[in-house]
Amino acid sequence: MACLGIGTAVFTADQLLKASIERQADETFPRDMPGTNGAVRYEKCHNDGLMLGALREEGDLVKLLPAVSTAAFCGRLYEMTEERGKHLELLGLTLAISGALSNLYDRFLRGYVVDYISIKKGFLKKLVINLGDIAIFAGACLMALKLIIRSLREFFRILG
Repeated sequence: MACLGIGTAVFTADQLLKASIERQADETFPRDMPGTNGAVRYEKCHNDGLMLGALREEGDLVKLLPAVSTAAFCGRLYEMTEERGKHLELLGLTLAISGALSNLYDRFLRGYVVDYISIKKGFLKKLVINLGDIAIFAGACLMALKLIIRSLREFFRILG
């Protein structure tokens, strides 16, 4: 039940931030996020493709691919409701699904995803992301961590 609250909070927070960015005049962007010394900036970016604008010209496919993958994650989450001891995977799936649903909502409602955070350091300089993207990434990391832990346990079990 806690995961439902976490997922709802992520989705709602991302949608509120996107609505706030959309209401602000284009001329006010980009601007530095206070307290970051220019390392993080607010942007107003409309991405009508997948990550990094991929498949931008394939409108229906850009909606279909994320919808299908999100539905698959939701199916796995439903299966997990009967399983015990899978808290890390459950949290990871919840974060990934909530971020994906927020971006899907944008795709279907607006026709594009609103991205608004830009980190001006290293290889991240060219990315503009949103809270939903961060949740998807964090969820994927948690699920990968769970796989690593499971593999290590199996490895050490075999070693005896």
